[in-house]
Amino acid sequence: MGGEDKGKEFLTKLKANGLKIFKTSGPSLAAITTGDQVFAVVQDAGYYGAKFRGDPLGIVYPSSGLGTLPSVIGISAKGKHQACAKEFVN
Repeated sequence: MGGEDKGKEFLTKLKANGLKIFKTSGPSLAAITTGDQVFAVVQDAGYYGAKFRGDPLGIVYPSSGLGTLPSVIGISAKGKHQACAKEFVN
């Protein structure tokens, strides 16, 4: 979609329009529940935890395209079940 420079330009424009970036989902969700922000992009586990506690939150899915939050998975080098862990990851 235009490379790194286009991506930086896009994010710079977002920041100029008021984008706030928080380190974790907790402050992002707090900004929503206090009304400081209208929406946030957070990991679903953070959302569901806040929703379970009773925070007045909802999920909005894009009407077009695909919304994703990249994630990673690792295997503990000292885990007891290496073969099972590798099978799960694969």
